Amino acid sequence: VHEVDAPFGMDPIIYAKYVESTRFDGDIWVPSPSFWWPVLNSDDELFDLFMESDKWPNATFCEDISKFLLKDGEAEIHEIEVEMESSWPRRHVARIPGRQYLPPSRFV
Repeated sequence: VHEVDAPFGMDPIIYAKYVESTRFDGDIWVPSPSFWWPVLNSDDELFDLFMESDKWPNATFCEDISKFLLKDGEAEIHEIEVEMESSWPRRHVARIPGRQYLPPSRFV
């Protein structure tokens, strides 16, 4: 589901209490709804809600299409390891037909 309007598929109460205040207007480089991750990441109450939830789908973020895909869905998801210092050295791609990612270790 691709929601373009607030609360973007989130619970409206959680969005209003924790997320809405972190939204910022992007520009040509960030045309999608954007939020200040450090603020969200440092919110202990929001983290507790995240950890308590039993409704998380088995999905992963695919770098090449910039969206989450279900791991048990129809799309084939590939894991790669990037050659850069990062908290997340392993990334995932859906591999769009007709595109080559070379070298895959530099994909970010």
